[in-house]
Amino acid sequence: PKKEDLSHFKNIEKTNTRSMYTSYRKIKFYNNEEKYNLYLTAPLQPVSEASKVLFLLIPYIGLVVILISVIGGLIYSKVISKPLISMNKVAKEMAKLDFTKKCTVKGEDEIGELSQSLNDLSNNLRISMEELQRANEQLLDDIAKEREIEKKRREFIATISHELKTPITILKGQIEGMLSNIGIYKDRDKYLKRNLEVLNDMEHMVKETLEISKLESQGFKPRKEQVSLSKIVEECIYNTSFIAKRKNIFIDK
Repeated sequence: PKKEDLSHFKNIEKTNTRSMYTSYRKIKFYNNEEKYNLYLTAPLQPVSEASKVLFLLIPYIGLVVILISVIGGLIYSKVISKPLISMNKVAKEMAKLDFTKKCTVKGEDEIGELSQSLNDLSNNLRISMEELQRANEQLLDDIAKEREIEKKRREFIATISHELKTPITILKGQIEGMLSNIGIYKDRDKYLKRNLEVLNDMEHMVKETLEISKLESQGFKPRKEQVSLSKIVEECIYNTSFIAKRKNIFIDK
């Protein structure tokens, strides 16, 4: 078909020197019934030259893109890996029960929240370890007190055993003397009264021995009272005077 018969026509014409782009279109103006033909012709040489230049620049553009990608990757890895390395060091110190190290990573992102959570965990573990340490110290203190009470109890029982042995020896000697009507023991009424006093002292010591169990109870409250030291010494001299006389030992008050 001829160009005049086409409503729209495009063509590229090549000559010996250059290529030409030709475009044809029929147009009609407003309020005008006549039709006009519009021809547009433009050389393609600038486009061809731009394409050649672009092909020459493609390797350099690719190199720049690769370089930018590498630099961006290094920066990104540095920004991401540095906080992770820091948090890893803190976690290793926590594994060694050293809770003095803290994460310094700040931010509103997931890494910042992870850093804050790690710091909170470190603080909670530190508090728990301190409480456990105080509990262990209290336990050791309670064990030491228990051992001290047990030691005193054994010492007291040993003392009571020795104190019971002395009046038993006195009773045995006096009863043997009364049964044999030897010397001063012929006066049985006097020494029977003396034996009763010794038995009362023994009963008192037995009661003191039973009081030991109260020392181990939680509700035990010691009762303080004044005592006469001279009276205690006189009772000791009186209770041991029989054995002292048999061994020719005289005690001055």
